[in-house]
Amino acid sequence: MKHEKIYVIDGIPIDEFYRQNADPITLLQNGDYDILNEQGF
Repeated sequence: MKHEKIYVIDGIPIDEFYRQNADPITLLQNGDYDILNEQGF
């Protein structure tokens, strides 16, 4: 049985932290268009 390590920043999982704090340019550079659309850009 493998254990998956969950990385946390300030008590928030990394994926959620990225969604909350990434600026539009970073999202465009990484190709995260779905998150960009959620934020209204």
